[in-house]
Amino acid sequence: MRLLCCSVLLSFGLCSSFAATAPTKETPHLQFVQEYERGLSSMREIHSSCQSEMAPTEYSSVFENAIHCSTALQLERRLQIRRLNQMHLGGQFKTLIPFLTSTYQSQIELYQRLIIISTAMLSEPKPGVDYGKLAAEVPEIQAKLEFLDKAIFEVVPLVAATLIDPKPDSKNYVNHLLISQAEKASLVSDIDRDFGKWMYEKNPDYSSAAAKILKTFLEEKGFKCSDEPWE
Repeated sequence: MRLLCCSVLLSFGLCSSFAATAPTKETPHLQFVQEYERGLSSMREIHSSCQSEMAPTEYSSVFENAIHCSTALQLERRLQIRRLNQMHLGGQFKTLIPFLTSTYQSQIELYQRLIIISTAMLSEPKPGVDYGKLAAEVPEIQAKLEFLDKAIFEVVPLVAATLIDPKPDSKNYVNHLLISQAEKASLVSDIDRDFGKWMYEKNPDYSSAAAKILKTFLEEKGFKCSDEPWE
């Protein structure tokens, strides 16, 4: 997992050492998955709001909206990092949280760069500043942000796997989850409430696509809940 993280971030020169100050007590895996889902939903809502604000074509409005949206996305990513830094997963999942927080931090830095560029475009022209070069940097940053969103999306199977109980049944099959039927129903309800129709669009955003994978795992992969009979 560490290798995956660095391979993603090194392509931008943004990979840094994972923090060694994470809590040592294992976080209930359902709590982690709930936070992952909450983060997906919050980012989708902000992106959706930003897209609805893209209609103005006035020069100043474009960059004002860029500052507003980038700041909102930064604040949400910082919140997610704070929440995840209070959690700890062990075993095969021990690098999952550091991967997510490192990726989120890289996005925060890219959002900050967009804010700096947009602020420069709204300010009085300064000698020696290549504004054409600044403007050309924007699509490059957007491509990097999309690449990182894809990386966050691609770990959703591992996020879902945290809910699997590693204890085998009498036939040596691993077929139970760590959560009860009520907890599973609540998580599915949260996904439906937060994403609804967004999951079923022809080309869903990464957050909605990740939510759909998580829901499919819970409903269609045949795992029993912790309070269902064991063989």
